[in-house]
Amino acid sequence: MRGNRLVLIVLLASAITASAAPLTQASPAQAEAAKQEVPLSNKDVIKLAKLGLGDEVVIAKIKQATNVALDVTTDGLIQLKQAGVSGPIISAMLEKMTPKSAAPSAIAANDSSAASLSGFQDVLLISGNKEVHLPASRGDLSTTGMWPVVFVFLDYPGLHARTRTTNRRPVLVIHSEHDPKGYYYLAMLDVNDEDDNNRSLKIEQKVSGFTETTRVIPAGRWHVEYDATEKTAGVWQITPKRDLQPGEYGVVVPGGILYEFGID
Repeated sequence: MRGNRLVLIVLLASAITASAAPLTQASPAQAEAAKQEVPLSNKDVIKLAKLGLGDEVVIAKIKQATNVALDVTTDGLIQLKQAGVSGPIISAMLEKMTPKSAAPSAIAANDSSAASLSGFQDVLLISGNKEVHLPASRGDLSTTGMWPVVFVFLDYPGLHARTRTTNRRPVLVIHSEHDPKGYYYLAMLDVNDEDDNNRSLKIEQKVSGFTETTRVIPAGRWHVEYDATEKTAGVWQITPKRDLQPGEYGVVVPGGILYEFGID
């Protein structure tokens, strides 16, 4: 009798285990759904920033995300700033949404600037017989005014660029697989007071049809027109169309990075 009970208990346990097993196994459709990542949005970034996790954690999440739907138009940047999202986080969002450019073409060995150019987004200033690599700075977003009239600026550290020239129409050399106009911008910056210890570039929102660009575009008088000439494959020389007055300038590339120089 006791043996029959033992057999019955074993059979019941086996039946329970067998019936419960399917409940712990996801169907192929469920497994596929679990693999699909919900796009990371501005709302997600704002939520993470307000949790107080620190900029490093939020930036790591942005870089890690394989599916993003980030709004980095001017309106989107304003909303992020008003929500308290920090400059480094916004810069990481801009960088995430900036298309990756192709590797630069090989530079001809007999090109005068070949020895000084080492890679993509390496900007060179030529003044007379001198060739100087321009240092790069990443801008911190700031806004002034009240909605709907809000002005957006990128602030760069320091009152003056580290590289200076007296040439009023300097030649700049950049790498680009295409005509740099409309993608790389020559800009003039305003010098702020010593308390701020920075230079500001006013940026604008550019609308074309039903699309908006995420590129940083200097606004109005901050935008300097230039001529572009391709010297060798993928190597362009850009020259201002007018003499530049003494002040602070730079080449602005996607992501808000400024290759800075000043004119004395």
